[in-house]
Amino acid sequence: MTGNAAVDARWLMIGTVGKPHGLRGAFFVSGRSEPIPEGCVKVVLGNDPAGGETLRVAAGSLLRDRPVMALTKFSDRTTIEAMRGVRIWIPRSVLPVNDLSEYLWADVIGSEVIDAAGISLGRVIDMVNYGASDIAVVADDHGARLDLPFVDVYVDMSFRPADKRITLLVASAVLEDFWQRP
Repeated sequence: MTGNAAVDARWLMIGTVGKPHGLRGAFFVSGRSEPIPEGCVKVVLGNDPAGGETLRVAAGSLLRDRPVMALTKFSDRTTIEAMRGVRIWIPRSVLPVNDLSEYLWADVIGSEVIDAAGISLGRVIDMVNYGASDIAVVADDHGARLDLPFVDVYVDMSFRPADKRITLLVASAVLEDFWQRP
């Protein structure tokens, strides 16, 4: 999933309309490598879920580890070409998340990051993954950024996303050389 802060906590952006697949209106979901969630029968297309259009999912599959989706409204490749880049939203309730052992990136974004001594480092502005682990992008009040590996060596993983607070297991000095200053 992308790291855009949730417009509304009830909705999650799962990607964008990508290039067409075939001739009958199916398309790749850009910005996503996981399958479309099982219980997903409707999506909202648009810049935000409040102003978007609700559409029924006709089919979802994986093709070479890339999700493909078809919506009942679209039946041709040309229409999909015109929709490329439009955000795809799903209701959060579609994803079964165990709040005691799992988290969603949307829940972590916006959280304050506190080091082991209780000093605030800034807020999580984005979550990314380049293959090895999740990375929390932290920004301070002066525009500096830190790509923090979101792993149990650095982060107290017993956090509760609803608290909007992430506590580190290390002092801020350990991370000092990794900040990108403006």
